[in-house]
Amino acid sequence: MIWSWADYLPRLKYLLIDENEVNPVDLTQMQNLMAAIIQVERPDSDQALQRLLAKRFGPLPSDAVQIISSASAEQVDAWLDRLLDAHSLDDVLRT
Repeated sequence: MIWSWADYLPRLKYLLIDENEVNPVDLTQMQNLMAAIIQVERPDSDQALQRLLAKRFGPLPSDAVQIISSASAEQVDAWLDRLLDAHSLDDVLRT
């Protein structure tokens, strides 16, 4: 059986799979599909943040790029939240 995005789109929020009721090949396909969906829903936030910061404040210093690249997803999300209200790059990246 071939799985497609359309098969799950209306139910993504609550997709539950009983692994004991699905054959291993179909289960693998579903797991791969879900991994792809998660990647689409959450692109590389650190690269998006770097792009937005550079657009707003100009070219980023190399230390800022390093800090952003090594940050956790939660920290990057916090910085993305600060971006619109910040007056400077330091305002965004403060800890």
